[in-house]
Amino acid sequence: EVLKKLRMQPGRESLAQLLPTPEETALTLETVNPDRCTNLLALLARNGTAVVPTLLVSKLYRPDTRRVDDPRLNSLPKTVREAWLTMNIMIEFGAEDPSQLATIEYLSRRLIRPLAEAGVPLLVGPHAASITPFIFPGASLHDELAALVNAGLTPLEALQSATIAPARFANQESDHGAAAAGRLADLVVLDANPLENIRNTRRIHAVVVNGRLLERRDLDALARGVAAMNK
Repeated sequence: EVLKKLRMQPGRESLAQLLPTPEETALTLETVNPDRCTNLLALLARNGTAVVPTLLVSKLYRPDTRRVDDPRLNSLPKTVREAWLTMNIMIEFGAEDPSQLATIEYLSRRLIRPLAEAGVPLLVGPHAASITPFIFPGASLHDELAALVNAGLTPLEALQSATIAPARFANQESDHGAAAAGRLADLVVLDANPLENIRNTRRIHAVVVNGRLLERRDLDALARGVAAMNK
């Protein structure tokens, strides 16, 4: 019903127009219909419509995630780092109080397992950008994988949503998405099995990118160089 009334206005920022008002959010949360959800999941699966859950967005509203001593802040340009520390993100997202935000987060996580079981393609997207504070480029991918597993995916399903599924969605499965003969050999080599614990994706031993091997000492040196540049 909200989308039917939507009329995009030229000259205004499009994302702000697409996001619901607090009143529309409240109405949506009050009228969630499980039967309609089931029918919608079946339709998404039938059409091959991919869903990007973006569970980390809920972190934007939590004051406890804004740790000024987070070492990952050193990987950001100084201007972005300073903006993150002062940004008020309680804007535009269509929720007027913390209880609404908690309900939105609960519903989002509750849908993950039904989406997977319905056969809806799931893609990882943590929403890392300069306007989303404390969702760090690179590191946030690992955070989103863990959030998907906590919400009901198996580690294998989470990994597929970051590898095979996006390659298939982008019609690039012949080059990307799996380690196989003839495909591009961009690889992350881990020290532990992520199928046993999804957090093992963070235990990076080496990276192969564009035909170049970067071992752990090379990666650490790159991180130190970035931190020094961004002081």
